[in-house]
Order: sequence, then structure tokens, then C-alpha cells
Amino acid sequence: MVLRAPGAKKPTSRKTYHLETFNYVQFLAARGKNFDIITETKTLSNFAVLRSSLYNLSLGFYACELVDRLTREEEENRMVFDLFLEFLMRLNAETPLDLDGQLRNFETRLLDVCGFWPHNGFEKFDQRDLSEWGRFNKSLIEWVLEGNIKSEGFLNSVRDSVRPRPA
Repeated sequence: MVLRAPGAKKPTSRKTYHLETFNYVQFLAARGKNFDIITETKTLSNFAVLRSSLYNLSLGFYACELVDRLTREEEENRMVFDLFLEFLMRLNAETPLDLDGQLRNFETRLLDVCGFWPHNGFEKFDQRDLSEWGRFNKSLIEWVLEGNIKSEGFLNSVRDSVRPRPA
């Protein structure tokens, strides 16, 4: 979905706060000549905990890129939306979660919903071994996209420098 938000970049605009990356918003749009125009917005969640952690942000950007590149523009897919929203909510959790496991699960479920997960995929590796699961997902995603994930380098550098240490 491609929409315009005229005036949203102005510091005095009421839309500025609502239309930020990772905000979950409700909006009204009006038909425009070339693009529909956002007329009203309401923030449902700003994912404050997710925004406070560079590691969680890098996971969020990685998930955004996966959704963007594995789905078609202009094609509604409620299952992908719900899966992505659920993943962002998990990244926003105040209690620590196994984020690498959450990411592997998100990748796998996204590949499955988009029709790219092989029927015998789980037979190919031990799901308890996150590194093996990650390598399998990475190779499958790169094969589907016919290239690399651009945000993966950022994710890996952040993971190496600020990953939460187990207690």
C-alpha cells in the first residue's frame, strides 16, 4: 500500500509523531489523483521497549526487509501482517525472550505463509540447534530472493556488540 502524508515532515504536523517506523497506527485515507492521502492518524502502539534496544531495532529492521522482499506490493496478506505484528510485540516485551529463537520462528513462519517453506523442511535439521536452523533459513531466503538480505550485516554487527548476555 502506497500512501502520501502531505505535511507530515513539518515539525508542527500532528501526523509527524504517528507516522514513524515501527508505529502501529490506525488511519483514514482519502482518494488522491495519483496516490491516496492520509488524512487522520491514531497510534495504537509505538513499541517503546523495542525502540529502546539497538538489538531489538536491528531485528525489527531485518523482519521489515524480509516482509518487504518476500511479499508483493499492493497484495493484501492478513496472515503476514498478523505474523509481523506478533513478532514486533515479542520484540517489545519487557521480559527478556530468546530473541534468536523468536527470529528463527518468524523467518520459518513467514516463509511458510508466503509458500516458500518446503514440506519436509523440519526433517532437514534439529530445530533445537538455532545456528543450524538459522543457516537453513538463511540459505532458503537467499535462494528465494536470489540475493542477500541487506539488513543482515547490520543485524550481525549489532548482535556481536550489544547482544543481551544470559543471566
